[in-house]
Amino acid sequence: HPLGTIAEETGRTFAIPADLLPGAEVWIRLRASETKPLGTESDPGSFQVNAYEYRAELEGEPLDLEGATRFVAVSSTDPRLRVHICSLGDAVPGGKNVVQVQVENTTVQPLSVEPLIRVIRNSTATEFPAARSRVKPGTSTLRLPYELPGAGAFDLEMSLGKNVNFQGRVELYLAALYETAYGKRLPGSSKEVGLWWASSGWKVSRTRPVPKEEGKAVLIRAAKNETEAAQLVLRPATPLHGLTAKAGDLTGPNGALLSAGRVDILRVRYVEVKQPTDPTGVAAPWPDPLPPFRGPIEVPAGTNQPLWVRVHIPTDAVAGVYTGHIQLRAKGYEADAPLEVEVYNFKLPRRMTCTTSFGFSFRNVVRYQKLTTPLLQRAVLERYLEDFSAHHISPYDPAPLDPFKVTWEGLQPHFDWTAWDAAMEHAIDDLGFNAFVVPIQGMGGGTYHDRRKPTLLGYSEDTPSYRQAFRAYVQAVQEHLREKGWLDKAYVYWFDEPEPKDYAFVMNGFRKLRESAPDLRRMLTEQVEGELVGGPNIWCPVSYAYDFKRAEPRRRAGDTFWWYVCTGPKAPYATLFIDHPATELRVWLWQTWKNKIEGILVWQTNYWTSGAAYPKRLQNPYEDPMSWTSGYSTPAGVRRPWGNGDGRFIYPPEAAASGLQDGPVLDGPVDSIRWEMLRDGIEDYEYFVLLRRLLAAHGDELDVSQRAAYEKLLEVPKEVSESTVRFTLDPAPIQAHRHLLARAIEALSAR
Repeated sequence: HPLGTIAEETGRTFAIPADLLPGAEVWIRLRASETKPLGTESDPGSFQVNAYEYRAELEGEPLDLEGATRFVAVSSTDPRLRVHICSLGDAVPGGKNVVQVQVENTTVQPLSVEPLIRVIRNSTATEFPAARSRVKPGTSTLRLPYELPGAGAFDLEMSLGKNVNFQGRVELYLAALYETAYGKRLPGSSKEVGLWWASSGWKVSRTRPVPKEEGKAVLIRAAKNETEAAQLVLRPATPLHGLTAKAGDLTGPNGALLSAGRVDILRVRYVEVKQPTDPTGVAAPWPDPLPPFRGPIEVPAGTNQPLWVRVHIPTDAVAGVYTGHIQLRAKGYEADAPLEVEVYNFKLPRRMTCTTSFGFSFRNVVRYQKLTTPLLQRAVLERYLEDFSAHHISPYDPAPLDPFKVTWEGLQPHFDWTAWDAAMEHAIDDLGFNAFVVPIQGMGGGTYHDRRKPTLLGYSEDTPSYRQAFRAYVQAVQEHLREKGWLDKAYVYWFDEPEPKDYAFVMNGFRKLRESAPDLRRMLTEQVEGELVGGPNIWCPVSYAYDFKRAEPRRRAGDTFWWYVCTGPKAPYATLFIDHPATELRVWLWQTWKNKIEGILVWQTNYWTSGAAYPKRLQNPYEDPMSWTSGYSTPAGVRRPWGNGDGRFIYPPEAAASGLQDGPVLDGPVDSIRWEMLRDGIEDYEYFVLLRRLLAAHGDELDVSQRAAYEKLLEVPKEVSESTVRFTLDPAPIQAHRHLLARAIEALSAR
């Protein structure tokens, strides 16, 4: 039954012929049509399938099904017993891990079997023997339980004992989501409700078991004017109804207090990853959104529910250890989880040293939250900007409602800076942003995909009128920024990700900027290439393209280096994806320091929907975590994945998740674990900066060995990041070195 053909890059749907249904199975064949027969000039055709979906109505009651195809290598068989491996169970730590084996005894006598499962990891085997049993003639089923100790690669071997010659082996790989070698059980943990805690640098799977190691309290360490978090996890054996959580005041040295208002409790929410970004991920629920904990929640039996405990340390806090608790209450359940916070004796500055520049679509906020009036828009915008500030992330445009205005008298521009200046003073002085994009009329622009030719007032760039107007415009912008003291924060970002075919066009634009306004910083998202030298003075390559040796000559010449991540790179690099280890974005900032890079950039923070993937409605990012391609000539209705969470570090409020609510939603954004990791990494970077400054000021006062020890701390240890593709997935080495940096800063600050 031919169903149809596809002769272009698009997506199509075909109906199954009615005479094939109902049926127990339907086989679909995809093939390329030849245009010339096989031979020396043959054209057998070829095609690539980016996504394939089969939909049908099933008989009977609806089912929730989840699974994977796994291949069992059978090395030996016994003619008396036919063996069929039906299922490996969940095959995850804490899951229903049972190998289901269908056996058929072809003889007339019972056969004695001694089933054994062996789980092998790094040459170490753990055995799970099952009880000896007698298999009667005919067909029967064996169920063989086993456990998996964590993430990584495993071999699972199956045998049926000495009397039956059967050997099977299957390879398993478990994503970092399933790691179990972390966490500590807290006082009050019980068989009824497991209570434990973990670093913020772990993504806790829904099913992993309660850790065996015991701990005394949830532990958080932070400097003054720093924010740090940890995870408090509940795992009930039976459903927990109406769970509430409340922080109390924390008591410190000599009666000092960290008030309960300094402690946020957020609910770790899971998103269902259905299409993994790359082999690092897995189709499973992944933790990412962090909505505020507002009111009682239900916790299903046998599942972990982490709570994100986030502490903001005030600038005037007394250094030392503070203790308190998190009050947990539910129907028939009470617990007080101990919380310990150590405040280091130094403070972080209002504005971070590491430059950040991230995209932000306020238009998406308006669409999702139905902000129909300027008053509502300004109120909500401020909540978003405050959230960016709290995470030390500078948006490309921190004044989307207050652009500067330009009017022209002939070829002379006249600027009204009033509203823009007020908004930017708030952004820089109050919110601590350290970078912003300054728009330049007449530059043209584009990407490797397409470009726009430069025109101004209707004049093309080869005309004297264009040159006069352009020069007047950029010089006025430059001098205003100089007057405000913002030249070191402003930059021009007018072309994105050029290919060699674009280099001449890009260099022409940079030449015009350099000649007319040499103090305006010029940024390009590209690595150092000989043809581009003299154009940008801020180089911002994608992380995998950064070459330290090629960067050094330009750095010595005065150029600055940032780098970025987006849909690329993917594994094995540090990435921004939901279905990757939590440490990656924090490690990325340590790699930033290690490589003498001064800034980070990401193209978007609230890419919540794709007009191509969702042409008729808004995407719900809680229900569909994939960031689907838009633009780049992607037809409406076509879904091409960029990666789970690409360009999406914050979420709309849950009440506005799909933009279908009746009226406006005035809440700020919902944070994510990845957003938190960026903040932590930026603050870690500042620890290195503070120690370097203190060594410059006090290094001569130290003896040789002391100074060498402190200088050694300025190096990123291999345990954290050996290279851009070899780094820790465990936050412990990060936190250990950060603690050493803190102690060094305290010691040198006291001199």
